Amino acid sequence: MTTGDPDAPVTPSKRFKARYIVLAVVCAGAVVWMITSLATNIDYWMPVKQAVAERSGDHGKHLRVGGLVVPGTVHGRDFELSDGNATLAVHLGPADAPQTLKGCTPLVVAGRWQGKVLEADGLTRRHGSDYSSKAHQLGDDTRMASCRQPGA
Repeated sequence: MTTGDPDAPVTPSKRFKARYIVLAVVCAGAVVWMITSLATNIDYWMPVKQAVAERSGDHGKHLRVGGLVVPGTVHGRDFELSDGNATLAVHLGPADAPQTLKGCTPLVVAGRWQGKVLEADGLTRRHGSDYSSKAHQLGDDTRMASCRQPGA
């Protein structure tokens, strides 16, 4: 068998090598696809102060913001969220706020900016966080009562 003969049969070693090359290309493509797909689905939450600071650059983006509901601000579908350094107004979509939503409720709010209001399409209650029992000032000088009961 000569190497220049186009009608020469393909040897088993060439088929064997081609099979591994195809397999390696398919595996590499699958890994790249998984990494890019997973990266687009990651949706971390940010504190209120960061969300407010980056508001102008985040218009149109879906984001998640974590903080505490400011006491006395829940009115129907509207409330304020704070992290102790800044406060933002939140408006829920078509439904009223859940009855369990009260002041100092730790939340992660998902939504998009509509002007200076975060138009929420989802709420997730955060559990297991340990917050300071001391009263503190919010970033915009709004006074917020302690979010922990004495002795808790």
